[in-house]
Amino acid sequence: MTDDHTPPDATRRWPHQTAMSPSSLKTYSQCPYRIRLQYIDKIPRPDIFVPFFAIGNATHSALGTIAQQLKAGTTLLGPEQIRILCQLHMPMFQYPSEETWEAEVQKVLRWVDLGRRYLESLRADEWLLIEHWEKRDLPLLPSRTRYTLGAKPDLIVRRLDEEGEPLIHIIDYKTGKVYEEPDVPVIHRFVLRNVLQEWTGDASATNVRFTWYWLDENYRKDVDLTLEHCNYAWPGIVRQMESLVTETAWEPTPSHMCVYCPYYQNYCTAEIPPQVE
Repeated sequence: MTDDHTPPDATRRWPHQTAMSPSSLKTYSQCPYRIRLQYIDKIPRPDIFVPFFAIGNATHSALGTIAQQLKAGTTLLGPEQIRILCQLHMPMFQYPSEETWEAEVQKVLRWVDLGRRYLESLRADEWLLIEHWEKRDLPLLPSRTRYTLGAKPDLIVRRLDEEGEPLIHIIDYKTGKVYEEPDVPVIHRFVLRNVLQEWTGDASATNVRFTWYWLDENYRKDVDLTLEHCNYAWPGIVRQMESLVTETAWEPTPSHMCVYCPYYQNYCTAEIPPQVE
């Protein structure tokens, strides 16, 4: 471990006023120490340009804008507008050559085109939420202390399913490799309960579907969020949240995931295992 590492302080706990999310729970499962740096010690993230995140941010920004335009019935972003957006998220000077930058821009253009065509195919009756943070309180531990769980779906629409039945459809774009996180859809349904009740009048009976769309692979996976499915998964999610809010050791857990950590090269470089080609 480098000299920058501060020994764990057993008095430090998850800040009660901070909402948990699928992202923070996933990060905690990978490395508790990173959670401490980010959420407890509030160490500023190093200003490191990560091309993988840059193209993901550009894609999400473009698809979010297109969803807003579909909702409003206005002209959709074209390739030139998307290129301008890419320049904001992917400055050319961060790349070794203009050819390398252009190849990444072409990837974003392809992903956005796939996403746009999918959104148009949904024939949505109503565009309900676009990149909107939602949260819900819940009691944890024997003390029944209340904490907050939140999520930010990329898109939620109201439409009809294949049988013509009303459907609330949650869509989550992915720009990395195909990797499922089974807890994420269930967390979304829990967090969205109040708005589901508002939209349908009966949150428990609402037909809810969650779709991952891995744009690079052009692959989609649907999960029907029935109450049976959610009730089966929920106890494990609660155990994970309770583990987070009672954590005191915050041990570093070096792995291949360290290369995606925003604190990489600042704290754990001595512990990062060599990359295997």
